[in-house]
Parts: sequence; C-alpha cells; structure tokens
Amino acid sequence: ALNEAEAGHVFQEFKDINALPEDSGRRVITTGGHFGYLKIAEGCDKHCTYCIIPSLRGKFRSVPEERLLKQAEYMASQGVRELTLHILLKKLCQIKGIRWIRVLYCYPEEIYDELIQVMKEEKKICHYLDLPIQHASDRILKRMGRRTSKAQLVGIITKLRREIPDIVLRTSLITGFPG
Repeated sequence: ALNEAEAGHVFQEFKDINALPEDSGRRVITTGGHFGYLKIAEGCDKHCTYCIIPSLRGKFRSVPEERLLKQAEYMASQGVRELTLHILLKKLCQIKGIRWIRVLYCYPEEIYDELIQVMKEEKKICHYLDLPIQHASDRILKRMGRRTSKAQLVGIITKLRREIPDIVLRTSLITGFPG
C-alpha cells in the first residue's frame, strides 16, 4: 500500500503525462549487474496507426544530458559495464568503467550519417541496432503511418552493412495488419 505522499507523487505523474518522471539517479540495478538500461527519453511523437504508446506515455521528451551522464556514472560505479541506449554516444564513451554501449530501438528514419560514423569510430559502441522496419510493402507502411518506404529501408540497411560490415541488425515485423 502507498502512503499519502507516495500516492500524491503517483497521481502527479499521471496528472501530467508529458512531464518527465523524477529520477534520483540512484536506482537499483535489476539486470544482473553487468549491463543496464539508460533511458534517454519518454513518450513518442510518431503516432503509427497501430501503436498506443503516444496515448499512454505522452509526447516525446528527452532527458537532460547532465542527468543522463550523472546516472551513467552512478551505474558504472555500481558495476555496470555495458549500457543499452540511444544517442549521447561520444560523451558516454568517455566514462571509465563502461566497456560497451548498445543502441536499441532506433527508427530507420533516425539513422543519420553522424550516428553511423560514431558507431564506426568509438570502440565501446557495439555494432548492433534494433531497427523496427515493421513491414516491406509501401502500401502497408503508409497505412501504418510509418515514415519510410521499402526503397528507403533497403537503402538504410545497405548503407549500414557497407559502412559497418559486422553490424548485427534486429527488427520487428507486423503480419496480418488489419484492414
């Protein structure tokens, strides 16, 4: 059961869906100790037709850089050796104690040349991307509200494989899209 102060905090969080949750930076590591998730943002502005995340988590908001770096340093002091995250890569690579950084769930339209270059240059960054392509039909991609075409997806994957030959790509696909 929550005490009155805790209940008020929970209510406040739900009251303003677009506020970033408060974080003391001293969270409990529950991933086994050697790796951890550094959440850099909350919410989503994509509004794909099949997805409820924007309704549940609100608009996309980035966690301030200073807060992320402080949390990453704390995690390293607690034994975390691999971070799983999105960008901030160059500064995070400078934190002693972090050996690997893995970029998860990166929308295809957000794979910029700068990201590819940093992944190539920084030894701590794993050659891995979770790239949710969802479908390969332009008609279905459009109905899904996605921002890429099949040709763009092929181009992005071709570029990644050319620039980072040993990259591992993970994806998610939707079959049986309604309608």
